[in-house]
Amino acid sequence: MAKKHGVQNHETDKLTLKNGLTFDAGGTEVEIVVDQQLATVYLDTYESSSINLLDPTLLEFEYMQQITAAIDAFVPGRPLEALHLGGAACALPLAWHHLRPGSKQTVVELNGQLSAAMRELFDLPRAPYLKIREGEAWQELQAMRSSRFDVIVRDVFVGAHTPRPLRTLEFYQKAYEVLRPGRLLLVNCVHGGGGDDARNDLSAVLAVFDHVCTIAEGRIFTGGRHGNVVIVAYKPADAGEDVAAKWNELQRLIRRLPLTPRYFSKKDSAYWARHAPPLELR
Repeated sequence: MAKKHGVQNHETDKLTLKNGLTFDAGGTEVEIVVDQQLATVYLDTYESSSINLLDPTLLEFEYMQQITAAIDAFVPGRPLEALHLGGAACALPLAWHHLRPGSKQTVVELNGQLSAAMRELFDLPRAPYLKIREGEAWQELQAMRSSRFDVIVRDVFVGAHTPRPLRTLEFYQKAYEVLRPGRLLLVNCVHGGGGDDARNDLSAVLAVFDHVCTIAEGRIFTGGRHGNVVIVAYKPADAGEDVAAKWNELQRLIRRLPLTPRYFSKKDSAYWARHAPPLELR
């Protein structure tokens, strides 16, 4: 059974983590369940992150595998300057720290107590390799200068929902501005089950970016299953850039994943989202 801990006094040795933890972090109930080498983090009962304690590059969540395939296809073989909107246990930044040595990543996380606990428990890298900034993602993004990052990942949830400002046309316009040319926006949506409709996000992305695809398990696209939808949006290096080879490489890489998802081209994505208008700030 997991032990109860306050965020200020929980044990951080390997034995304690192995036995599991439950504690409060800034009003969020955090539970960490360890099964052999895999530590899964639940926030207010929602599965949020999963870290392989022996090899953090082995990503458990399928959407993180798909997102990593996208950076390998579009921004291969080099350190990244990445912005992660939403952090939780920082499973994805931790994996990229090892997969792309020398990368400098910034995580924006609203719950500073949660970030402090996760950094301590999972021995996350320190600045300049991984900066964790406490703040609201939309406000932080608005303050950032143009052409700042190679990659932006939006992975923010309150329960099962992404806050509305992070799903709007204005958000995607600002993300486009903050991206460097020849670089990538990656959006994790949860679709269906009475929650958010990823097609609203997709319509907004399509209104801003010319190069877009969507990745998900096939039954999610057909409405038969609730789950993650990944939107990949590319900001070309120049107007005449031929990006077909990059899309082909992405399709090749996702076919090699343990569970092969379905790939929707820009045309297929637009058709899927045709009845869902972009959201705007109220």
